[in-house]
Amino acid sequence: MSYWKSKVLPKIKKYFDKPGKKKAATEACISFDASKESIEKEIQEKQEELQPKVLEVYKSIDAETKIIVKNPAADAIKKQPKPVQKLLEELVKIGFPGASQASEAASKYGPALVLGPVTYILQKTSTFVAEDVEAEAPPTEAAAEVPAVEAAAEPTKEAETSVETIVEEVKNDEGTVVEKVETVEETITDQDGKKVVTVEVTETVVEPEPAK
Repeated sequence: MSYWKSKVLPKIKKYFDKPGKKKAATEACISFDASKESIEKEIQEKQEELQPKVLEVYKSIDAETKIIVKNPAADAIKKQPKPVQKLLEELVKIGFPGASQASEAASKYGPALVLGPVTYILQKTSTFVAEDVEAEAPPTEAAAEVPAVEAAAEPTKEAETSVETIVEEVKNDEGTVVEKVETVEETITDQDGKKVVTVEVTETVVEPEPAK
């Protein structure tokens, strides 16, 4: 008798309750759909207040649940009913509009039977974490290649300098040097190949004429 009560009877009850459960879940979805307009309006009105709270909830959940928030596909929700249910409960705590109805329905019938309300709430939640999702995104391939391109750049060339000294002598009729002018030309070639020339002229040196 104990085996009948513990094993057989629950299975029979579950079999007969299944149609009624589906019907109740369908009615819950219809009721939720009827309140979507007011839920949407409330979300818009409380947007600034909800933003930091939703982000805090989002950061506290695991990576798999975050993926479901970003893309609330039916298959993912069916495979992860417990994390989804826990997320809905957290949204209820922060007063997210519509979360209470969706959470209650999911708790009674399972997220898989009330996909409409659950998906709707997750989609609305994702709009509050869009910026955070972008921040977590890995760098693009083009951005990742920048350091490699910079590393492959040619080494910096040092400026080249050359100095040339020109000496000019002035002689008198007797061939004696009476004046000497020294000119220094300095040529600097910079990194771009441009030449900068500086000229320095010394003072004229007058040599005294020899004594007669």
